[in-house]
Amino acid sequence: MPARRRRPSVKNEKHRAGWMLTCTARVALLTVAAIVAGCSATATPSAPASTAGSSSSPASAAGCAPSPSALPVVSHQAPEVEAVLPASVAGRTLTRWSLRGQCWLELASGKTGSDLDQLVTSLQSAAPHQLDLTNLAYGVAGRSDTHTDPPFFVYGAARPTDQAEIELAVQLLFSGAGFHDPYAGSDLRKYQNETIAGREVYLGTLDMLTQDEHQRGRPFLYQTDAFMFLVITDEDAWAADAIGQLPK
Repeated sequence: MPARRRRPSVKNEKHRAGWMLTCTARVALLTVAAIVAGCSATATPSAPASTAGSSSSPASAAGCAPSPSALPVVSHQAPEVEAVLPASVAGRTLTRWSLRGQCWLELASGKTGSDLDQLVTSLQSAAPHQLDLTNLAYGVAGRSDTHTDPPFFVYGAARPTDQAEIELAVQLLFSGAGFHDPYAGSDLRKYQNETIAGREVYLGTLDMLTQDEHQRGRPFLYQTDAFMFLVITDEDAWAADAIGQLPK
């Protein structure tokens, strides 16, 4: 059934606020935005090397992100996020992996060791209160065969209860997904509100994202009380299949 197009709704202010970055958050997240903005134009997430997990100490994230030779060994630090991502779409199997806490920051920023420690310190200083980075949980479901399968991504992130942590997760999610301007990507006024597979979804435009051999299509935003999702594809039927498998 085709998606039903409608004007942006304001009936669910809680979920809209989850995507929309506040003015305070825009200032507080300038530190991470400056670091990841340069990567966002070209970055496509590769599966990171497997790690045992992460703690809240800055040094604990060292070594989270892999060297190219470490692939395709993957990390499963946030199984609760992986569990709600689709295992297959349109009959094609997807590879799922996940990161938690500072390991996600490391992947998004490309920083390790003392540089990552400095980033964490800067984030904590800029935030309105102490952030619990262990609440950051991120998962990706992508094509299993990059040689034969077309580009397709389903990103997922746990939705913290703290608004500042939600906004940090949104910024990291959008920056890692190739948005040219992650701040603009969080502005739902730029999206078309649609109902897809019985779910309220915000559909963006092609020009919001980097388009290349690794990623093609439009962003589809959807979230629940517990998770935030971003689907990127140029096939509407594939998007509907993936979104229909996500929790309500």
